[in-house]
Amino acid sequence: IFEGGYAAGYYGYIWAEVFDAAASERFEAADGPAAVRELGERYRRTILEPGGSRDPAELVREFFDGEPSTAPLLRRRGLDAA
Repeated sequence: IFEGGYAAGYYGYIWAEVFDAAASERFEAADGPAAVRELGERYRRTILEPGGSRDPAELVREFFDGEPSTAPLLRRRGLDAA
């Protein structure tokens, strides 16, 4: 994606922000230290341990049980419709 010039690189950067905002919101919503720990362990297992051995998009979908929502990034930027 980064070989396609500035526009493609920026697109990749925005998707990284989508992942960051969605993951951060998920951790903030975790109910108590045990839930945060469990979520952290899930992150380690699904994102960090496989590393570059699998497609990153596949790892993200596995962590979120589907596509990550863009809503947390929109909320973070004050652009949510609600």
